[in-house]
Amino acid sequence: MAIFPFTPVELASWKWESVSAVAWIAVAYMAFVSTALGYGVWHWGISRLGADRVLVYQYLITLTGVVSSIVVLREGFGFTKVLGAVVLLAGVYLAHRR
Repeated sequence: MAIFPFTPVELASWKWESVSAVAWIAVAYMAFVSTALGYGVWHWGISRLGADRVLVYQYLITLTGVVSSIVVLREGFGFTKVLGAVVLLAGVYLAHRR
């Protein structure tokens, strides 16, 4: 919030005409699909199943990000990532079975 008063100054310096249509489509996708739909489904799950059962799956977000970076961005796949995945999945399993 402390940076909010400086927003108009920053936005005025942008070259809005140089923003491509693809960039605007990407912003719209992030706003509607990733954010609105994602949070909507998440909160629907909480209302149906309860927060204690749904919040366990929050840790799978990290695993999804790592797997996506390996598949989409061709990042490395090493022992530490495998170990991290095992720890995450074991934690979700242990929390879910109680």
